[in-house]
Order: sequence, then structure tokens, then C-alpha cells
Amino acid sequence: MVAPALFGDDHLMNGQFWGNSAPSAIVLFPSSTEQREQAEDKYSLSPNPAGASVNFVWEKKSQQSGTANLSLQSMAGQLVWESEQVLVQGKYQLQIPLTNLPAGMYLLKVVDGDQLQTLKLVKE
Repeated sequence: MVAPALFGDDHLMNGQFWGNSAPSAIVLFPSSTEQREQAEDKYSLSPNPAGASVNFVWEKKSQQSGTANLSLQSMAGQLVWESEQVLVQGKYQLQIPLTNLPAGMYLLKVVDGDQLQTLKLVKE
């Protein structure tokens, strides 16, 4: 949501400025939430907790394509799975097999350019 920046007793009504002082400019500021939602890619794991496999879903919002490195690590830091994925703008899903892993907590690290995201995963 973009909101006008108005000061004091000034008001903007029907495109007309009403108030005590004449504005030099009306500046529109995007909210910080809107900026983050437009700029950040979204990642998720489901189901979580997981059984035999988990779906890694990502939504790449930027138009710049690139390569993402995915790594699944145990809480002890042991690498148990890794993959390299080419990401382009859009929504994608990748099934990660978990059948050979013992129950416990794992961390999925996603390195996409200069972004690092860490997602927690529970394997039942």
C-alpha cells in the first residue's frame, strides 16, 4: 500500500490539497512490508513435519534468473542431501527424499545469489 506523506493539519481530498501550508511536493512512500514482498523470493517446506519426503516450494519474484544451491544438513552439521537448481521467475516445487534419514531436525539452506535462507525441517 502506498500512502501519501502529509504533515500537520494538511489533508489531501479528491486530489486537492487543503491545509495550513502549501506543499512543495507530496511524496509517496511504499511501506516496508510492500518493499520486502516485492523484492524477496519466498521459500517453504511442506508437509512439516515430514515423512518419506518433503516438498520444497519457492516463488522467485525477481526477473533475474540464477542458480540456487540447496543443502540439507543434520543438526550436527552433516550434509545429507544437496542439489543445484536454476531459478527463473515463477513458482516451483521440488520433492526432497527423506526415506534414508533418521527422525530428527534438519536445516535446509538455500543460497540464491547473495541471499541465504535457512528453513527448519522436522523428519518423523
